[in-house]
Amino acid sequence: MDEKGEPLIKSFFVDRDHVLIHYDWDTFGLEATASHSFSLEDVLVDSRQSFEIDAAKSTRRELLYQYPFMPFAELTLLANFTGMYKRFLDLIEKLFVLKSNQSKWEKTESKEAFRVLDEFQQDYVNRREAIMNLAALSWENLHDGNDNAAIYEQIGIQSRDFVESILTNTIRLYPHTGISGAAIDHEINIIFRNIFTASQHKLLQKSF
Repeated sequence: MDEKGEPLIKSFFVDRDHVLIHYDWDTFGLEATASHSFSLEDVLVDSRQSFEIDAAKSTRRELLYQYPFMPFAELTLLANFTGMYKRFLDLIEKLFVLKSNQSKWEKTESKEAFRVLDEFQQDYVNRREAIMNLAALSWENLHDGNDNAAIYEQIGIQSRDFVESILTNTIRLYPHTGISGAAIDHEINIIFRNIFTASQHKLLQKSF
C-alpha cells in the first residue's frame, strides 16, 4: 500500500532470458501488434529495475516526463484510433467514387452515400481539432505551472466520445463496402478488423 492507503503498483524491466513468452496473440485484427502474454517465475529483481508510472516520481525534469500518465495514454491510444479511422474514410471515399461508375448505384445511392460520408469526414475534422486544441492547452498550462485538472478531464471525455463515434460510423459505413470489403486481404477489411480489435482496449471504452 502507498502512503494514501491505495494499492501500490510498480513496473519492472528484466532480462529477456528470465521471461517466458506465451504466443497466444491470435486476434482477427492488429496481427502485427503481437501483444503476447508473458510470465516470470522465481526471478529476483533488483530494486534499481523497478519504477512507478507517476509523473510526480519522475527522475527526469524535462516537461514531457512531468505530463501525467492517464491523459498521455488517452491521447496516445486515440492517435492510433484516429489514424486507422482516417485511412478507413479515405478508402471508403475511393470506393464510392468507383461505385459512381455504376449507373444504378449512381442514380439510387450515390447522393446519400456521399452525404453521409461527408458528414463523417467533417465530424472527424472537428473532433480532431478539438482534442488537438486541448492537448496543446494542457502542454501550455504544464509549461506555465497552471492547473490542468479540468483540461485532463475533458481530454478523457472527448477521447472516449471520439472513439465511440469512430466505432459507430465505421459500423454504419462497412455494410456498403460490398464483397471487396469482406475480402480478408482487402485493406478496408484489414482496417475494419484493426479498429475493432483496438476497441477491446479498456482505456477508451464507455460502459453500457
